[in-house]
Amino acid sequence: MNMYILLLVVLCFGYSISVSRPSTIVFENNQFKNVVVAVHDSIAEDGSLIDKIKNEMTKASKYIYKATRERAYFKEITILLPNTWSSHASYGQATSETIQLADVIITDPIRGKRSFPQARSYEGCGKQGVHVLLTKEFFDNPSYEPYRNDSAKYFVHAFAQFRWGVFQEYSEEGEEVFYISFNSGYPEAIKCIYGLRGLIERNDTAITTPCYPANSIDPVTGLYEKNCIWSPYPTRQRAKASIMDHQYITALETFCDDNKADFMTVHNYEAPSKHNRLCEHRSTWDIVSNTQDFKDGNNPIIGLTDSQLTPTFKVVRASSRKKRTLVRFNPLLEESVKSGFITAIRRLQHELNAEEVEVIHHEKMIPLGDDVNILTVEKHLIFAPGQGKPNDTVYDIGQTHGHRHVDRMRQAVLQNELYNDYVIVSQSEFNLVGREPVDSTVGIDETLAHHMTYMFYYDTHMPFVDLRSPSGAIYDIKSDFCTVDTDSKSIKFHFSFTEVGKWTYKIYQSSELSQRVYVTLTSANENQSLDPLTVRPSSKLIQESPRAMLLILDVTQGVHPVLGLNATVLIEGPDSLRTVLQLFDNGGGADVNKNDGVYSRYFKKFITGGVYHFTFKIKRYGANVYQREQTYNIDTFDGPIKKIITKRPIKGPIERHIHGDSIFLPEGDNTISPGFSMSSRITDLRSVRSLRYRKSVILTWTAPEDEVDLNKSSTYELFVGYDIDDVRQFLQFTNTGVYNGKGNVQRETLQTNSTCAAVKTVLIMPKRKSRTMAFSIKVVDDLGSNSLTSNVASALNPWR
Repeated sequence: MNMYILLLVVLCFGYSISVSRPSTIVFENNQFKNVVVAVHDSIAEDGSLIDKIKNEMTKASKYIYKATRERAYFKEITILLPNTWSSHASYGQATSETIQLADVIITDPIRGKRSFPQARSYEGCGKQGVHVLLTKEFFDNPSYEPYRNDSAKYFVHAFAQFRWGVFQEYSEEGEEVFYISFNSGYPEAIKCIYGLRGLIERNDTAITTPCYPANSIDPVTGLYEKNCIWSPYPTRQRAKASIMDHQYITALETFCDDNKADFMTVHNYEAPSKHNRLCEHRSTWDIVSNTQDFKDGNNPIIGLTDSQLTPTFKVVRASSRKKRTLVRFNPLLEESVKSGFITAIRRLQHELNAEEVEVIHHEKMIPLGDDVNILTVEKHLIFAPGQGKPNDTVYDIGQTHGHRHVDRMRQAVLQNELYNDYVIVSQSEFNLVGREPVDSTVGIDETLAHHMTYMFYYDTHMPFVDLRSPSGAIYDIKSDFCTVDTDSKSIKFHFSFTEVGKWTYKIYQSSELSQRVYVTLTSANENQSLDPLTVRPSSKLIQESPRAMLLILDVTQGVHPVLGLNATVLIEGPDSLRTVLQLFDNGGGADVNKNDGVYSRYFKKFITGGVYHFTFKIKRYGANVYQREQTYNIDTFDGPIKKIITKRPIKGPIERHIHGDSIFLPEGDNTISPGFSMSSRITDLRSVRSLRYRKSVILTWTAPEDEVDLNKSSTYELFVGYDIDDVRQFLQFTNTGVYNGKGNVQRETLQTNSTCAAVKTVLIMPKRKSRTMAFSIKVVDDLGSNSLTSNVASALNPWR
């Protein structure tokens, strides 16, 4: 286990600047520097992997130079090896580099299967993501399926999504493959440019047969039948774009753009690809070139030779030294506040068996070296040194005492990578009134380590506690598993085993007095036979006037997303604010991608300035939680690559409790600006049926978050186009009311019924005859302001 300090919590004073993580990447003079490629400790030591990484990253440098039109390449790359690998004279010692802050992470492959490089991102469309994830077989067998000797293109595809927030321009699993084209009036395949060539064929027969418009069109949708697929030719293409389309197409070498004069690169604005839906139908090069990397002439074209595009590499090994945590107090600190922190430290020492946590006098000389982590307590704040960041991390406990001290001190101490696998399963708070007992249930799932610890913190006098395991065994404070520390007022049950299922506990006392009892159940992600369940909270203030915050909870098991969870966030703020929000993974509102294990939500109801705390929870008792494994067959074949989706259930009830960021907001104007809408943009509008017998079109979309929460009806502004030929002109009409394209456009108001349904379905009757119809909508909030325009959906007009 790595033993160096890691601090991930965002600054308390000021605003969060990213929902991904701090990045050490520097991009200047066309050069990417300080790119960290980390090898996960699940990979057995293999010295040849280092040379393979160098070779692949060199090829990627040359490819990204071409893809960005000679404006970017990789210059300096650091390869971070785990401390489970042996030391070597050629390896340096890692300083600020950690796998948690790496830009590229290499993990162990899935036995017998292949996988694509993939990017983890929470926002996109010009905003940087979290990291690129690769498996080791990407480097071991770059010439095998699915990479086909073009592995650099696969890496740059993922890196572009990570760095610049562009998305796929082909249909993914579960998405529509075809759409009604405004230009041709017939079904077309979803692809990055019109000129991309390929076959439309059936995939449910032993012998491949073509799908023709004469015999393969579904009369309900006007599209090709469900068993028809689009297969771009791997070769024989004249198109050069886009690398965000199928990577196996050999001719693709750059991003699609807005140059209508070049049919080989011009963007297909009308296709309902993920990129178009999420990024307002802008071309990928428009997104990339308008990031800070290239905007306003930054990093212009530079002519370089192949040898000049070769990166320099530094290989470092993660530290394995144990790190002590030293806590020092400001001598002017109020005694009552200091007493609360001292109690918290004693409780943590009892909870963690943490001899590494020590209190020192403010005047004492602090030992130097990487094996010391200094926490400084000032008033109600804990300051910790920032790793990979220019400022200290700040933990604010507010004007509260008791368990809040323990939570914030634990949060600061646990950033020490000595406790990297430490997991808070559950936390609860109870008010004991006299002899009336309280009881509760906690879930233990199969991914947790073979040990767990229950901590019961009390205020005044020691209560009694009975624990019952899923199999019925009962443990009380007299059992061998229990220790009591009256100095810190804590009761500890430590088990060197876990039992999957529901654990129950009862707390009671013989006194008639009242007191509060705080319960924390901890374990670790150290189950050697299963990948750990990893939960990463993130937050970002995305708007200052009026204030709006993006809240994220990213849940994975190994490299795979975990679906089916009930994810919530508790928001505590000034004036006794205490709000619980449901987080969604449905592809609507704040959530970028549906079913990717990223649960998201906007928080917009800031009352006043002050400190806001975010505590995230996941919980699900039942058989509906599973990891979604996405892989590809190893078998070689000539044709489109088939994705394999495997759902693997996770046994046992799942719970996690994660203390997220604290943020300080100064007093400010939080009034609503004219024309501003608090509603989310809809990104999954689509037409599902065109009913000729009813002369109607059925539209669906994911409802805004507030509509689902409040069970209220919503108003929408609906825009309809008849036989339009330019999506950009149609979108301009939705924003300005001016239309300069062909066909006819109109605007109307749409009211939906009051319902808690996450997906809205409405019936639209055309107002005029045409062959094709275009649709886009805006949400109208309670103040009468409109959201941003949705994506554009197309359909055949049933009245044609």
